[in-house]
Amino acid sequence: MIQNLIFPGSVSLINTGYSYRFGMLLGYGQISFENLPPIHTIQDEHIFIVTVIAVGILAVDLPFIAIMIYGRKILRTISNSYTPFHPDMPVYFRKIGIIFILVGFFGKLIIQLLPSLVNFHKVYFNNPTQFEWIFVGLLIILLSDIFKKGVKLQQSEDETL
Repeated sequence: MIQNLIFPGSVSLINTGYSYRFGMLLGYGQISFENLPPIHTIQDEHIFIVTVIAVGILAVDLPFIAIMIYGRKILRTISNSYTPFHPDMPVYFRKIGIIFILVGFFGKLIIQLLPSLVNFHKVYFNNPTQFEWIFVGLLIILLSDIFKKGVKLQQSEDETL
């Protein structure tokens, strides 16, 4: 049953010239050649596809879902509060920033390393650091510190009134 969800009918890898693409129940999945060892031979297409799907969920989907959950918490807190400087806001922003930084350091490493180990029995990674994710994460942590200062100012303002 699960195999039918992942592999609808007969599944095959298509070499597009820059990536491997495979059909799924809703759309397609693909992995770029830059995330695979330069010289590779795929032994079992099904294991390769399952590995690519699992890595995509682990390195892309789960962090994105966590960021969306914290973003929803931020929006809910703002809508339920009379001010955006609620004490929970810096915590949520800091967690989002940490997720961005972790994805920047480990996201591409996981995408490159796990399929190589499982399918080709090689340790392969090529420049796994994504500096744009790290930079955005640092900016969000800076925003968290700004909100922390705003919370203190809001609390002191509320005490004077």
